Amino acid sequence: MRMLRFSFVVALVVLCLSFEARAQLSDLELNPNPASTLEPVEALLGFPWFAGSQTFDIETDVTGSVVTIEISVSGQPSGLPLFVLYIEEIGRLAPGQYDVVANYRVDKVLADSETASLLVQPVRAVPLLGSPYLPGLLALLLLAAVTFRGKQV
Repeated sequence: MRMLRFSFVVALVVLCLSFEARAQLSDLELNPNPASTLEPVEALLGFPWFAGSQTFDIETDVTGSVVTIEISVSGQPSGLPLFVLYIEEIGRLAPGQYDVVANYRVDKVLADSETASLLVQPVRAVPLLGSPYLPGLLALLLLAAVTFRGKQV
């Protein structure tokens, strides 16, 4: 059990909503998506947490084409909550299409759930002109070839 294992935590935004609205998981974001088998995938999760009175634990499980992220919060909330942004590294995955499900449980009761799709390719396609330096390099090579050709005449 990994109590309070923070890979990245930003806990500064105070929620001023009703108690029912506090038990919500923010959007699940997967980076990179699509991914390749050579790189780990990071899931960005956001959820409310009462730092003074609660603990949370996050566990990840990969079963076939389903990746499950369980966020378990326990303890009675008191005071104002903080909004935690948490990055969970899923790790390298085999090629295929995955469904990533993040479940947010408060005292073992499912409060909210988010689902996202993840595509993992053997080798991720890199756009040829994606680098800002490549068009400049190609233009210099073209200019050098034209200049060299002009001097041969």
